[in-house]
Amino acid sequence: VLLLGDAEDSISFDSEGNFIFNRRRTQVTQRMTSGSALAVMINLTEEGPDAFTMSLFRDGERIT
Repeated sequence: VLLLGDAEDSISFDSEGNFIFNRRRTQVTQRMTSGSALAVMINLTEEGPDAFTMSLFRDGERIT
């Protein structure tokens, strides 16, 4: 069974506020709470400072 963040080529955020990439867990924000609206934006632009980035939003505010 493959879990998000468990493989070297997977990426995820968890409910504790961690960003998990390449089997490394990094605290990036506070713990998520019940009732919050979450969204992930993946930027597939090939050029510029934000090329190939991922952002997490909670209740309309960028948190990562």
